[in-house]
Amino acid sequence: MNESFKKDEIRERVLKIFNIFNGLKKLLSERYRCTENLIEIHDPPHIIRILKSEELIIFYQLDEEIAVLGRNEIKIKKGFEDYVRKWLIALTSFEFKRYIIKK
Repeated sequence: MNESFKKDEIRERVLKIFNIFNGLKKLLSERYRCTENLIEIHDPPHIIRILKSEELIIFYQLDEEIAVLGRNEIKIKKGFEDYVRKWLIALTSFEFKRYIIKK
């Protein structure tokens, strides 16, 4: 898979997350911190912050940013590409929604 395809796929999934933000917030609000413009997912030692008003998704490992994803920005620290990609796929997949609802 070439690099531009990866970036296009990531950008597409990031935009989809912002389009379904309110639905994700409903699904995740019992398990994670959710406010009007924020979903904060804890996956120790990682934290994922989806910031609707800034249209950014920021991944942290402990206190260090490992990825910043937005409409015009895709920065992923080397070695974390798979982790970020798997979360983006999970957050935009129908199976994820069914899994959360069942729990």
